[in-house]
Amino acid sequence: MLRFSLVLVVLASLGPPATAQQGHNDYPAIIPHDWTLLPPKSNECWAVSHRKDAWLSLYATPVEGAASSHLRGWGVGEGDRVTYQRHGQEWTVVSGYTAHNRIFYRRTILACGGRKWHNLKLEYPASDKSAMDGFVTRASYALAAYNRAGC
Repeated sequence: MLRFSLVLVVLASLGPPATAQQGHNDYPAIIPHDWTLLPPKSNECWAVSHRKDAWLSLYATPVEGAASSHLRGWGVGEGDRVTYQRHGQEWTVVSGYTAHNRIFYRRTILACGGRKWHNLKLEYPASDKSAMDGFVTRASYALAAYNRAGC
């Protein structure tokens, strides 16, 4: 589980997934230079910005029940104002603003041959939107491209 999380942090920070190598383990040097990788908690990996006002969480959960049930309500919290939401048969992504005017981006994707959900949650100040757009895109691609990591 930890390996999955670390691989995703590495890949989310590298750029387009084609340039990354699965299993690469020098994540501390690759996450955004001013972000800090926190000690993992259980199966969850966290990184925070240097100002500690933005964070990224990567984790996996076992598949329980039908995929459609998991995807239907995943990623929307109380007080969230959703501005973007898309679904596929094995994934969903949702983005918008929290009740505290922060931007959130959340994605879940079926992985490991249908045995696990790989999840990404990111939150940052709305004032950082343009600076974070590229990072959000890379993190999302990495989650999809490395669906066998940590299986």
